[in-house]
Amino acid sequence: MNIIRSGEPLATLKNPSLFLCGSHVATWAPEALSTLDALGFRGSVVVSGLDELHSPNTSIEQFQWEHTALNAVQCAVIWNVNGTPALNANFEFGKWHSSGKRFFVGSSEVDRCANYLNWLYTHVTGRSPCASLSSILNEAARSLSQPTPKTFVTADWHLGETRLELMQRSFKSTDEHTQHILERFNAVVSENDTVIMNGDCIALQKDVGAMLKLLPNLARFNGRKTLIRGNHDRALSDEQFAPYFERIVVDGGGIETQVDSEKGAVPLYITHYPTQSVPDRYNLVAHIHSSWKVQKNMLNVGVDVHSFAPMELSRALFFQQAVTEFYDQDVWVAEHPANQAHANRGKPGRYLDVKGIVGGTPAPAGSK
Repeated sequence: MNIIRSGEPLATLKNPSLFLCGSHVATWAPEALSTLDALGFRGSVVVSGLDELHSPNTSIEQFQWEHTALNAVQCAVIWNVNGTPALNANFEFGKWHSSGKRFFVGSSEVDRCANYLNWLYTHVTGRSPCASLSSILNEAARSLSQPTPKTFVTADWHLGETRLELMQRSFKSTDEHTQHILERFNAVVSENDTVIMNGDCIALQKDVGAMLKLLPNLARFNGRKTLIRGNHDRALSDEQFAPYFERIVVDGGGIETQVDSEKGAVPLYITHYPTQSVPDRYNLVAHIHSSWKVQKNMLNVGVDVHSFAPMELSRALFFQQAVTEFYDQDVWVAEHPANQAHANRGKPGRYLDVKGIVGGTPAPAGSK
């Protein structure tokens, strides 16, 4: 284990790496280092806090050193002794909350100040604060030893949705609805996984201000996220979404990717609207909620048909094989005479063609 104490050069820092900070760090750092060693952690541990042996001569130099260290490491452990957060711990929390990097918060006791920090941590991450030093170090070390990142796709969360009965979502409240989707999501997606959100992350509200209040919920979902805009996302600009998504694709656009199979690479196209699908790739779509799950060259990746959980991208192969080899004529009945006799049913047009898009511009099928 490579230990870098306050003021020491950061040139030796190598990943995996974590930063020990909070209140009275010098009093609990020895126990923390011993615990990490027992856990088998073999990365770099940066220890903040002033002490006579290792700290710079001035507080300004210390602050500069901590700022540089925070930018360099992968993970922060913010542990507050006696419940009260140090002033710089509040800064560190704010920095990491907005950075998208992994961080963990806990305290040995809880007072009013710690109550707020703990509530905010749960609100932002969906995780409970740790009540012991060993548990917070366990969580941090485990997060840094995650396996190879995976790629997930999901859609149609509609966070803040009030029309739950109409949408056949059996939740008692919008809060319960949001919490269920969050828990299902974070149960399978780790912080270093990639997530493609295929539109409609937040339910369209009459008041844009209400949508802005819902935005911080997105930070509670793990992973490095990309948004492909859907019709419910139009009211918010790219700038408003930017803190929560590394990439934003225009309304009506999509992403070309592929998954490997025993027979070779299978090309995919991910787009919110089924009518924007392309013929030469297997299409992962959304927008239609529980209306259908599969077509001959399309898979609905919305949460309504995936038990309100994200789908690992490689699982698209399972559905493509099912369509090709197992689903018979009783699945493909769109052209059955009983349906063709009522071919005029259905609402004409499509939402993509509705004017007044905010924060994005319609793109032709196949655009990226």
